[in-house]
Amino acid sequence: MAAESPPPDDLDEDTSATNNDQGPVFILYLDEPDLSRELDLLKKWVADLLTPTYLHEPTPDHPWCPQWWDHDEAVALLHGIWLAWQKLTDPQSCDFTDPDRWHFDNLYPALDRLRAAGGPLQRCMTDRNKPTHRPAQHVRWTDELPHQPQHMSVPLTSQPITHRT
Repeated sequence: MAAESPPPDDLDEDTSATNNDQGPVFILYLDEPDLSRELDLLKKWVADLLTPTYLHEPTPDHPWCPQWWDHDEAVALLHGIWLAWQKLTDPQSCDFTDPDRWHFDNLYPALDRLRAAGGPLQRCMTDRNKPTHRPAQHVRWTDELPHQPQHMSVPLTSQPITHRT
């Protein structure tokens, strides 16, 4: 391993925002101040564990961004694998094969998308000696396009969508 992993006590805590003891809340549904706190914890996990252990040198086919938190899709992907990592590596609840499941079911597919040539970081760093940060310019799904028929507009809701039962 190129870099030493942080002590387990620093990263094994279930530190994600929770929704009334029903489990963690996905980062895209959080408001301030919970959003900032969750993003800070995610940044720590990415810097302390993910980057030194799993991220290899950026190339044109596998870009990276030193400011990945400015890319909504990157935040969503990384938060998802962090939540899965917390669940599948918790010594109190995981079994012997859960860490392997985390790698193959969560980590590798997310990194493949995240670092794909057409992925959310495609406009960023492709050479370690040339750090680049260029967030994608995109239309948010809540914006109405000028050519969009009125009946096709997506209504905004004041409450976040929940997927828990």
